[in-house]
Amino acid sequence: MPVLKKSAKAGNPQIRRSHFAGAALIVALGFGLHHDAAAADDAEPKLEADAKLHDPLADNAKSGDATAQSLVKAIAAYDVAGIESAIQTFEKRAGTAEAHADDDYFHAQARLSRLQIKRFYETDLKDRMPKSLESIELDPYADATLVIAQRYAAAHPDHSDVQRVIGELYSAKIRGMTGGMTYGPKARDAIHAALAKDPGNSIAWVCQGRMHYHNPSFAGGDKVLALVEFRKVAESTNDLRAHLYMARIYRDREMYTQARFFAKKALKAAPDNPEAKMLLEDAAAHEKQGKANG
Repeated sequence: MPVLKKSAKAGNPQIRRSHFAGAALIVALGFGLHHDAAAADDAEPKLEADAKLHDPLADNAKSGDATAQSLVKAIAAYDVAGIESAIQTFEKRAGTAEAHADDDYFHAQARLSRLQIKRFYETDLKDRMPKSLESIELDPYADATLVIAQRYAAAHPDHSDVQRVIGELYSAKIRGMTGGMTYGPKARDAIHAALAKDPGNSIAWVCQGRMHYHNPSFAGGDKVLALVEFRKVAESTNDLRAHLYMARIYRDREMYTQARFFAKKALKAAPDNPEAKMLLEDAAAHEKQGKANG
């Protein structure tokens, strides 16, 4: 398995590198940059070496209806049309006899995924952004989605993964230092609440790994620990998000062979995922350039 080392070589500025760097400040702020580091370290959950992880979204979908199951597949593929079709179904049957008990949970996740996919296109492939994402206004959309998620959480207090959804929604609202001060602690606390209820929640561990990778050390940042968390999730569950994040980490460390390794893993998990395809193309382009420069 690759070992993380930083290369001293400068990368080609013409090859895409914006998304990961741009997300760094957002994620760092999104998990409470101003928290006291020692207090945060004492409070946060720890990923044990023998932890048994699972994908709660996929698990919940298995007991859901066809709409929930198709939604999970659409999210993995960044299939915006499929996600929006599920949203329309949830909205249409809300408050009717056709509604399902977990509709608000899946509805909130679907709307969260739209926000996350829009951010990916904004920072990496803006010229290919699906038209339906262009009109989304971040704050009103995230706030409306929080209402849905919090309503479900109130009705299902023992459900762990909805807290992870809430945490990611708060994180999505962050723009700049003021946003970090306002929403960072809320995002962090919700993610930790999800892990406290379900230590096996692989998606929440990816969220915590992002916190550790991007935060400075005085705010609980720990890049070595982040890689441990991503690797554990990737090996235990074949989690798409863990593979994508590790591919980005190695790419931005200019370790393109390792980046290609994890991009291929991501693409195997989700063959139609545009982020995995982009990362694989970027790694291959850098490797080719490196060979040409000899």
